[in-house]
Amino acid sequence: MGEKIETLHLEGKQGLSIDTTRYETICEAVLGCLAGGELTHAQLTCVEQITSVMFLGSIAWHVEVVKHDLEA
Repeated sequence: MGEKIETLHLEGKQGLSIDTTRYETICEAVLGCLAGGELTHAQLTCVEQITSVMFLGSIAWHVEVVKHDLEA
């Protein structure tokens, strides 16, 4: 694994440490999905369609971590 990034959490809880490349990939996908306007949490599944071939692991978990970081 490469470099890690410490994420923030909106509610002041401790953030999580995730791989920087994964963070950047998910963040770019989330922001790309949001470019068309607001989305519900369930609608962020478009991120899974964009990133599912880029790496293995729980994309939903990564989306949640990045979402909290972006909100914070």
